[in-house]
Amino acid sequence: MMRTIFPAFGLAWMLAAAAPAAAAPAAVDKASAGRATPVKWAEGLAAPQGLAVERAGTVLVVENGSGRVVRLDSAGKQAAVVAEGLKKPSWALFVGEMLYVAEREGNSVARIRPGRPLTRLTGEVIDPLGLAADPKRPGGLLVVSHRESVVRAFAPGPMVSGRLALEPAPFAAGAAGAKYGWRDIAAADDGTLYVTDEVGGAVLRRLPGGAFQVWAGGLSSPSGLTLSPRGELYVTEEGNGRLSRLGTDGKATVVAEGMGKAREVVFLDARTLLVSDREGGTVWKVTLPAAAP
Repeated sequence: MMRTIFPAFGLAWMLAAAAPAAAAPAAVDKASAGRATPVKWAEGLAAPQGLAVERAGTVLVVENGSGRVVRLDSAGKQAAVVAEGLKKPSWALFVGEMLYVAEREGNSVARIRPGRPLTRLTGEVIDPLGLAADPKRPGGLLVVSHRESVVRAFAPGPMVSGRLALEPAPFAAGAAGAKYGWRDIAAADDGTLYVTDEVGGAVLRRLPGGAFQVWAGGLSSPSGLTLSPRGELYVTEEGNGRLSRLGTDGKATVVAEGMGKAREVVFLDARTLLVSDREGGTVWKVTLPAAAP
């Protein structure tokens, strides 16, 4: 074996070099830091889409595959069938005590009050999806036409009637000639509207009195929208199973991922969101870090 003799002046340096190096800090994936881990909260559903939370804390889930609305208890177990016979239902929304459900094949909006017969609003909305309460007209309803990429409005009638009337002209629309692709809608208290644009991979924003403009881009088939109790906007991406929070500049921060075909999203409480996975038949639960919302 050949031996190498080092000069005396270099011995200390060589011994230091030969000593085991201190372990380097583990690399931190900044992109995933602070993300929540989604857990399966409910399973075995027939293409779940719309989600709505009742006053008692129970959750109503729209099953697009079965045409039903089912009630889940606090553990995510099915407790009752609230409505059935719906025509390819999608999104759902409570306005007061009334549950509204968009029916894609019926070009209609169903009106459901548990324990009473199902009825429908008068007026046709082509391929309806997202629903939002009109922030400026109590009792009013905003509906997204997926096929036409416009927002239609059902205006409240006289208080004694409690009926909603479909306004003949679109409440809001995109650029001239834009067709197909809008999905969900969220309405802030000041009247600002947000919609998801499946085709454009974006969230559009419309300030009061303004026009829709791209606010957040580069999203993978954006689907559901919801505002947190603090007014922060959350969006699901069906293309990659993600839930993201959008900052005031429209920049997306991934909150959770791995949720299949993430469709709709709703806040269960101040820190807990539910996300429907229409392909996996699952509703996921996402608990935000204490400082998040």
